[in-house]
Amino acid sequence: MKKLISVLILMSVVFFGGTHASDHSDKQNIVIHLSNYTNDLHSVNMALKIGHLLSKSGESVTLFLDLEGVRLVDKNQPQDLTWGNGDSVMSLYNQFITAGGKVLVCPHCAKAAGVSDIRDGAKLANSDSLLKVMVDADKILDY
Repeated sequence: MKKLISVLILMSVVFFGGTHASDHSDKQNIVIHLSNYTNDLHSVNMALKIGHLLSKSGESVTLFLDLEGVRLVDKNQPQDLTWGNGDSVMSLYNQFITAGGKVLVCPHCAKAAGVSDIRDGAKLANSDSLLKVMVDADKILDY
C-alpha cells in the first residue's frame, strides 16, 4: 500500500508539477507594463489594482512604465485623478508601493515627456535593470 501511495505521489509530481494553483511557495516575478496615463485612466486603475492584489499575495511585482505611462510618477502631474467611482490614482499607487510593488520607468520616455522629478517608490531603468526584469519575468501583463 505504501508503495502505491508513493507511486501516485510521484505521478502527480510528474504530470501536474507537484503544486496546486493555491500553492504560493514559489514566488513569481510578474511585470505589469503600463503605457497609459490620462489617455486611459481605466488601464491605470486596473494595472495598479491588479499589481496591488498580486503584491499583497506575496508575488514579486514590477510596474514598468513607458510611453504616456511615465507620467504616473511625475510629481508635476495631477494625481487626484480617478476612473469611475474608485480611489484616486495616487491612492492606488501608494497602495501598490506599500504592498511591496516596485516601479521601473523607461528613461527615454521620461526624458521625452519632460519627467525629471519622480515620485517615491519609482526608479529610472537602465539597460541592465530593464533587461533583468524582462528576462526574469514569469508573466507580463499589458495595460
